[in-house]
Amino acid sequence: MNPREKCFFNVCFALTEKRVYNIREVIKMFEGVIPEKQMIYYLKKWAKFGFYDYGTSIDLGWIIGRNVPSRYFEK
Repeated sequence: MNPREKCFFNVCFALTEKRVYNIREVIKMFEGVIPEKQMIYYLKKWAKFGFYDYGTSIDLGWIIGRNVPSRYFEK
């Protein structure tokens, strides 16, 4: 996991856990900072690891907190 992914995860987790924003809105916040294709890649990677799920649109999914590996919470 690189620093960009960790930053994106932390923001996604913090803002979606409290239902302030959804993942699509977080992606828009990072526009110009991280390429959108890269953020979608992260979401697919997280889904593959079992701590992200979605219905029909990958950018409208949710993080499953209890399944997140501890390395994603390390400082």
